[in-house]
Amino acid sequence: MEKTVLNLKYSFLHESQMISLYKIFSRKAAQEGYNLISNFFEDISNNKQQNAYWTYMMLQKLDHLQNIEESSVKFEDIPSVGTTSENLTTAVKIEDYEWRIMYDDFANTAREEGFDEIASRLQLISDRERKFFERFKIFSSLFSDKKLMRNQSIVVWECQGCGFQIAKETLPEDWVCPSCGHLKSYFEKKFLNYATGDRNLWICMECGEEVNMENLPRDWKCPNCGRPNEYFRRKKSDNVKDNIFSLPKSEWECMECGNTAIAMDELPDDWKCINCGASKSYFRRISSKPSKTTYSIKRREKAMWYCPSCGKEVEIDLPPNWKCPSCGFSVY
Repeated sequence: MEKTVLNLKYSFLHESQMISLYKIFSRKAAQEGYNLISNFFEDISNNKQQNAYWTYMMLQKLDHLQNIEESSVKFEDIPSVGTTSENLTTAVKIEDYEWRIMYDDFANTAREEGFDEIASRLQLISDRERKFFERFKIFSSLFSDKKLMRNQSIVVWECQGCGFQIAKETLPEDWVCPSCGHLKSYFEKKFLNYATGDRNLWICMECGEEVNMENLPRDWKCPNCGRPNEYFRRKKSDNVKDNIFSLPKSEWECMECGNTAIAMDELPDDWKCINCGASKSYFRRISSKPSKTTYSIKRREKAMWYCPSCGKEVEIDLPPNWKCPSCGFSVY
């Protein structure tokens, strides 16, 4: 148990440090004019807050078994801040270590010490870190190829099975997802123009191949079926996503205790609330914005009242003459 406590403490301190470091990297990228990379660093920093929260809550669960204040861990060295290119390389190394070594080892240790629930949670963090690593690899590769400095579009393929992304113009017919094993048919093609955000999509009426160019050359031929440019027509691009590297934003709320788990498209089948231990069936997907309704069930036999004037929320049975204690608004 002592190893698991030390690992969770180290993880909490490590994630807290990475949250701040990535925000600094974000500011550096913005100063150098790479707004997309700046937003990406900020996005990863915000998602790492969930990892820090989970490790903290897991530590609290072990507090009744061992006084966690008796053990201590050392702070790790702080990576240097360099150029955006150097910061991307640093981030790739950090994420590679986290998903492939750090959290995998921590999960195995927890399992050996009999903490299966903690091991499952740590393995889930490892899976999340792998996705961070994959996205950083794409950005670092595009930066090294100087594609982030030229006014050109980037083609990214995303696996609809697991979310794996790869930046390639075309995928071979025998392509298999290196993450989950799905075939090429499971991959969705997306475009991103780093310089201007403009999208000029052309679609081949013969085979459905899409390309992103302002104008097609006269000698253009479809890279998939070989048809000339006469077979291409412009395509409306309303459904093309700009922020293709962003992570899931779905929020889930535990109907037993009100705890939320953020940034997950779907909860694992063996999911349990980190706060009360309720199973996946107790969770519901919630909107990122508060509802404008005046009443909703949040916990068993308790009512949640929401003030549409100031946003104040209370969990009580409201009398007929009740007024919001924050702004004085009355719902009657």
